[in-house]
Amino acid sequence: MYATTEQLERLYREMGPALLVYFRQHRAVASDAEDLLQDTFVRAFRHFDRLQRSISPRAYLFGIARHVCLDALRRRKSGEETTDEAIAPIDEPEDLRLQAMRDAIGELPALQREALLLKLRHELSYE
Repeated sequence: MYATTEQLERLYREMGPALLVYFRQHRAVASDAEDLLQDTFVRAFRHFDRLQRSISPRAYLFGIARHVCLDALRRRKSGEETTDEAIAPIDEPEDLRLQAMRDAIGELPALQREALLLKLRHELSYE
C-alpha cells in the first residue's frame, strides 16, 4: 500500500494543478474545484489498479474528473436533466479569430467538443 500512496501523491503533485484548471473552467462547478479535485483522487485511489494499467494516467485522471464534474452537476440540479453541455468551459474571447474558432468548436456535438477541448487545453490525446 505504501507504493500506491507514494505513486498517487506523485500524480497529485503532477496533475493536481491541471485538474484544478479543468474544474475552474466550468462555471457550474468552479467554486467547488478543490473538493472535486479531492474526490477525483479518492476515486483514483479506490481503483488504483486500473490507473496503473492505463496507457495514460493523465487521460485516466481526466476521465475520472469528467465523471466527478458530471456527478456534481447532477447533485446540484437534482430533478433536472444534466447533459455534457452543462460542463462547457467558460469562454474567454481574445480576438476575432479565436472567437470564430470557439464558435466552430461550440457547434460540434458535445462529446467531440469535449475531446477537442481536452486535447487543446490539457494536451491529452484524442483517444
